[in-house]
Amino acid sequence: MGFRLSPTDAVNLFIKTMKDKKDAGKTKIKLTNAFRGVSPSLFFGEDKWSGTTKAQYKIKLSEANLNQIAKNAKISKSEIKPAAGGKKTTSFVVNGYTIGLETSKKTGTSSDAASTRKQELASLWMIRSALSPQPKLFKNWDAVTKDKKAFKELTDIYPELITTATEWQSGLCAQQKKINEVLKGAGHYKEFNREGGFMNFISKLVKDEFMIGRKDSWNPADVWVIKTTDGTIEKTLIRAAKGGITRLNHTMIQMWEDKKLKGISLKAISGSKAQFEVVNVDQSLFKKMDNSVFELDKIEIPLNLVNGQFGTQDSRIHIKEGETKLIKFQVTQNSKGFNNLKVEGTMVGAGAARAGKVPLDMMKTMMSQDYHNDGISFSTGQFTNKWQDYPKTLAEFNKDSQIYYEMWNTIKNKVISGIQTKQEFDASFQSAWNTQEDIASSKLMQLTFIHAILKMQEKPQKEFLTNLTFLAQKKGRKFGPFGKLY
Repeated sequence: MGFRLSPTDAVNLFIKTMKDKKDAGKTKIKLTNAFRGVSPSLFFGEDKWSGTTKAQYKIKLSEANLNQIAKNAKISKSEIKPAAGGKKTTSFVVNGYTIGLETSKKTGTSSDAASTRKQELASLWMIRSALSPQPKLFKNWDAVTKDKKAFKELTDIYPELITTATEWQSGLCAQQKKINEVLKGAGHYKEFNREGGFMNFISKLVKDEFMIGRKDSWNPADVWVIKTTDGTIEKTLIRAAKGGITRLNHTMIQMWEDKKLKGISLKAISGSKAQFEVVNVDQSLFKKMDNSVFELDKIEIPLNLVNGQFGTQDSRIHIKEGETKLIKFQVTQNSKGFNNLKVEGTMVGAGAARAGKVPLDMMKTMMSQDYHNDGISFSTGQFTNKWQDYPKTLAEFNKDSQIYYEMWNTIKNKVISGIQTKQEFDASFQSAWNTQEDIASSKLMQLTFIHAILKMQEKPQKEFLTNLTFLAQKKGRKFGPFGKLY
């Protein structure tokens, strides 16, 4: 829930959600043209919208992006208005729908981490209010504002709730309602933790015992609700960990069922009502996983130019189960600049609910041990997630350009790349290296990763994609039990 969509994803959401589909094709073209030339890393479209002509579709973006869209959409300087906090706002109309633009200093890096912390602490406050010995539920945000103590505590945690993050108001209430429904245990839980305390304990335990440096690659719980504060749970888990990761997981499953310890992963709210999924607790999940087979739906690796640059910095791999579209993986830089790839999934049909990031160490092990395609022989179908092994300059690219062209030429009929010929392939990269060296290099990494998947035979390819999907969701016997609130 919030502002997180790239230009491409914003257009797709807009077209999917708009109530009147009569001129959807024309609307998509006009929106795409309006967003041409913007920097995707400084563009944040809202991830839910009512789809009516009465409700603006809102976008937060850099001032440079706002000026670019103003130029594309022929918005005059007089139509760009100053707003509180030194911001600028404007809007334009596409086939009767209003698009609202507001400048923001959001960058998708450290500011996101600070914002995430406040969001999760606010969610934890609402969870505590529902499950503590003296529970209090709030039907809607109006009820929160009428409770002076609750309103002050929540807005002290997350001040933006009354300024720029108002979309979280209803989401927090939806989270609390769902938690109350599925974890009914008022008076049963006494400790509610996000940082320090139990979070530090469990992170250190799996690091010391199993060399899991990032706790989230084993259990993505963002917050914990705990029955006791006398240390007995921690002592039990320490003993269990001595028996291995499977023993630790089994012990935590028993604690979940006994309402002693529950970890909750917080994701974007998928609609007007929150959803809750219990993961890695019921043995039936593991049996279902053993019989699951997922396969490719489509792959997008945009290599066409928009104003002399790549229009997007990512690629997208869409997975289906039978005829059901299941998950979309975004493959992109882990952070700005020359960097390794990250692979992050979003569940289809669940709004902006993230499945989670694929643990890259596990993906590397899988590619190396199970599929034997971890390496630098790219043309044969190998891949390595190490940015130093790819061109970083135009000169380095020119030296190996034929290798990358042949990879694209081999898979071009199986992917959506926006280009058709060798001339277009060469022109795209020659142009991008002038202003987007890091993105050009990342695109080559993405191409190599996708090429490696498509070089697999049908059966191992389906196995790989199935395993990748479960890795993103942290589902399986090797992962810890948790509940996903989304």
